[in-house]
Amino acid sequence: MNTKSAFIRTLLVSTVITIIVFSQHVKANNTGTVMETTLEYQLNYAYQTKSRLHEYARETLNQALYDVIAETTLVFSDELSLDSVAFAIAEERREVHISMAFVRYLTAFVERTFDEPLTYYNSNAETLHAYQQDLINHAITDITLHELGHHALDLFYGQYTPPRFVPDMEKQVGRWTTRMKNNLELDENELGRLLTLFSVLDHKLAERKANNAMTRTVKNLQNKIDYECLDAFSEQAKVLCENLADTLYAEYALTDGND
Repeated sequence: MNTKSAFIRTLLVSTVITIIVFSQHVKANNTGTVMETTLEYQLNYAYQTKSRLHEYARETLNQALYDVIAETTLVFSDELSLDSVAFAIAEERREVHISMAFVRYLTAFVERTFDEPLTYYNSNAETLHAYQQDLINHAITDITLHELGHHALDLFYGQYTPPRFVPDMEKQVGRWTTRMKNNLELDENELGRLLTLFSVLDHKLAERKANNAMTRTVKNLQNKIDYECLDAFSEQAKVLCENLADTLYAEYALTDGND
């Protein structure tokens, strides 16, 4: 009788453990599936942005822009580092490379940071997930249009480009990107560029905290964000700057860029 009871108890424990392990496995798989589904949506949105620009070029009879966009391929790279974000290249063929590591980090950053809508933020999103996806779309729009802008203006630089020429190139592309956003009615509240910079800063600050050292990259990112925030004109962008700067600097005990 005791042997039988012990056997039943062992069987029950084994069954419970199996159920728990299976449940955790299913949960992990579901989480991974949700993440990949979200990433697939992000990639599709980049293609949609490119398509809208292509259609805009056709409607405005801009043959040069139409041809350039038609020739340019979007490449989503698992080899490109998170910090690289994206780049445009026109050597053998026209391409825009976007870092998958960055897209994943951006998605996680937005989901972790924004648990309620920003003040003044206008969105048709009915759920928190839809709202977060809306924010991510802003960043994807900015990245995609900015890199396509390098192709549209035929402005490229590399390791042999004199550094003094780079800021002017980026300013020209930035102005072009802003103009296209307005023409396409995309990311008009300027959140895309800011979300990209803040997510990269979050990553670099985490590295800084782990290594207990301030890097030149962190300081440069701070300067870029300060400039973008001072130049922001939409209320949503101003609120984003205030909220995220305070949150990140407090989390990583960062002050004015000095240790």
